Order: sequence, then structure tokens, then C-alpha cells
Amino acid sequence: MPRVNVTHSPSSPAAPTWHPLEIIPIFRRLPCSAWRDLLYTLVWNTLVAVLLTSVAFIYLREARFSILFFNTWVYSNVIGYLIHGAVVINGLILGSREPTWPPPLRFAWYALVAAPCVVLGYFVASWILRNPFGGMSDASDLRAMLVLALLISICLSAVSIVQTRVARADAVHRQQQLRRTEAERLATEARLRLLQAQIEPHFLFNTLANVTSLIDTDAPRAKRMLEDFTEFLRAILASIREPSTTLRRERDLLSAYLRVLEVRMGCRLKYEFAIGEDALDRAIPAMVLQPLVENAVKHGIDPAPGGGKITIGSERCGDELVLCVTDDGVGHAPNARMGVGLGSLEERLRAEYGARARLSVDHPQGGGTRVTVTLPVETGT
Repeated sequence: MPRVNVTHSPSSPAAPTWHPLEIIPIFRRLPCSAWRDLLYTLVWNTLVAVLLTSVAFIYLREARFSILFFNTWVYSNVIGYLIHGAVVINGLILGSREPTWPPPLRFAWYALVAAPCVVLGYFVASWILRNPFGGMSDASDLRAMLVLALLISICLSAVSIVQTRVARADAVHRQQQLRRTEAERLATEARLRLLQAQIEPHFLFNTLANVTSLIDTDAPRAKRMLEDFTEFLRAILASIREPSTTLRRERDLLSAYLRVLEVRMGCRLKYEFAIGEDALDRAIPAMVLQPLVENAVKHGIDPAPGGGKITIGSERCGDELVLCVTDDGVGHAPNARMGVGLGSLEERLRAEYGARARLSVDHPQGGGTRVTVTLPVETGT
């Protein structure tokens, strides 16, 4: 029995052809190919031969089972492979038209395909075996051939109908998954934009208040703070408009952000970039490091009486890019839940990369917090 052509309708993605043996799970392990289907047809023909020999042996007790099986096996394979070739040619001729046919028309078509193969296969097998079952001596032999062709036609048309429905159901399921994934991605991006809209006004008002207070007491420092803040706004607006950026642009954004905070916090805030030059032009999601640094300042450095240091680093590990933000501040409680910013970032990474991206939070032995983001890197980049 060959694989039955189960092509797709114009409104659905292409579905693979399918062999009837795949109803048994173990036969789904090999990838679909012409050689696999030839092997599967041999297995199918052998099973049919075993069934027919067992039935015939009930009525022909005087016959030797081994000889009867061998003869039946030859007939089964000759007829089976003729039908195999006919169905392959049938798929090439019909293409995507067959799945739109009603069941009676499919049955009639497969009957026209199977009947000549059964009759021809019977005579070819008789010639190969030097006439063990003989020719069609009377009408009963012809009726037997027609019944066999009828059963094969029913089997082929049933397989075609069932697998067409399965293929269409799979196509609908894939489309639903794509729509759900896209909806999750859009929702995550919307939450990210909302989070940015909530965070940036707070940072904006604090910065402007600091500039206002410094104008009268330290004008050069106020000017420097305003210049750094302008650079930060320019960088963050560019990041919001683009879904991805590079480590270089993310570093420039963070430098401007930390310089603004440095004016306010003074010597309590120290920072260092440990990003190699070869990694600066690697593509990463926009705004992936900024919430990590902001989280380190807010929860690690700012609450510490003596302040602390933030280190932003990157490392290539095989096919992964590891980004790390470490602070030596007060740290989080060991069982503390992930904050809103980190939770939103984790959802965003999951929507974009699935299980290929990871976000982890741990606490070094010397104190502080380390947040690590692992991203997949395309081979050869």
C-alpha cells in the first residue's frame, strides 16, 4: 500500500503525504521519503499476505503453510507495488484537486485506479510463479478480483478522506497557534511600552527637579546633567521605535542614563562596562539591558548607605550570547519575587525566542545581585 497523496487546499498550508502504516505510532518515526514509502509498502504487503494466507489455510488444510504464504506474498507484493506506482502517478496528476472531491467521486476514482492493477498484478504474479494459482478460468475468479479491487478502493479512498481532514485540522491548528503567538507578542510589547511610559515620567521629573536645584548652586553640573539627559532621551526614543538594536547602541543609552544618575548620586554610584569590542555590533532586543540596570540602581545601589558599583558585561558561549548586569548593593531577599520590570522582560523574551532565551537572577557570595540574560546567536555570526 503506497502513501496516499493528501495535498492541501488553496486556503491551507501544505500537508505532507501519508502512508497508511502511520496509524501505528512506531511507523511515524522515519521522515517521509520515497524510499521509506517503498519499505512501508513492503511491510504492508507482507501483512496482507499473512492475513490472506491465514484465512486460506483454514479452508486448505492439506496445503503447506510456507508454500501458500510465499505464493500469496508474491501476489500481494506485485499487486501492492503496482497500486503504489498508480497512486503516486495519481497524486502527480491530481495535485491539490483531489481533497475537494466528494467521497463517492474519490471512491470511483480509486476503483478505476485499483481494478486494472489487481487484474494485471494477478497475471504478472502467476507468470513469475509459473502459474501456481492459474489464470482466471471462470467468472468466480473474475468476481474475486473485482471484490479485491473493491476492498482496496474502499481502503484508499477512506485513507484519503481521513487524512485530508486531518491535514486541514492541522493547518487550522497551526494558524491558531500563529495567531496566538502573535497576540502574545503584541500584548508583551504593549506591556513593555506601558512600563516604559510609567517609568520614564518618574525619571524625567526627578531629573528636571535635580537640574532646577543645581542651576543656582552648580550651573556647569546642571548643564552636564541636562546634556546627558538629552542624549539619553534621544537614544531611548530610537530604541522604542525599533524592535532590535545592537550592544553598542544599548551601551551608549546606558552610559547616558548612568551619567544622569551619577550627577544625582555622586560618588555613591560607580559603573563599568565589560563588553568586548567584537560583541558591540551584535544584534539584541531593544531595551533588554536598561531595565536590568535600572533595577540594580533602584533595589541594589540606591538603598545601600555607601552606594555601590554596577558592572554590565557580555560573553559568547557557543551558540549563545550571555548578557550580565551585576551590582554589589544590598541585594534582594533570597525568595523575593521577580519585579515588574524583570517579569515584563522575561515575558518579552519568551514571546520572541521561546525556550531558547533565559533570564536568571542569583546572588553572589560576596553580596549584591546578578541578573543574566541568555540569548540565542545565529551560527556563523
